[in-house]
Order: sequence, then structure tokens, then C-alpha cells
Amino acid sequence: MCAGYGIPLPETQVTFGAYRADFVWRDVRLIVETDGRQSHDGFVAYREDRVRDRALKRSGYEVLHFTYAEVVDEPAAVAAEVIEARRCLRSRGPTAPRLW
Repeated sequence: MCAGYGIPLPETQVTFGAYRADFVWRDVRLIVETDGRQSHDGFVAYREDRVRDRALKRSGYEVLHFTYAEVVDEPAAVAAEVIEARRCLRSRGPTAPRLW
């Protein structure tokens, strides 16, 4: 999908301490998670995802979540959101406030 929409290729399955991120763009400190219902539907998984997101944000990363259906059925919309997030994060610079 990235190549088709002109998005730089991310690192994949990157470990951050006790956590793993699906897709990482270190240049703008962006993480994209693709959440399938099978692995993220239960209460424990839902809670763990929130805990992980907060830890990654404390490390200075922004985290976007997309469902499997969004990635498969609406790749242009997903790509547009990733492109916009990269643009915003790039423009804020290393010392600018976070987006949240």
C-alpha cells in the first residue's frame, strides 16, 4: 500500500521495550497499528492496547489505529490519513508540542 501511494516504507514489527509496533516511521515518530478483530477484540487485549499506546506516546510517538477492514476496503483513505499525519508530524519539529 505504501509504495502505491508514495508513502516511505516503514520499519515493521519493531520492538519498544515490552511492546511491539506494527509499522514505524522513526523520522516523524509515527506508529501505525492494524488491528484485526481476532487479536484485539477481548477485554484483556483492548486494555493492553491502551496501556501500550500510552507508553509509546510517552516515548514521543504518535499512534494511529486502523482496522483490517479499513486497510483492505479503503486503502486510499488510510493512505491519505497516514500522509497527513506524516505531514503534520514533520512540520511540528522535534520540540513542538504533541498532537494530543
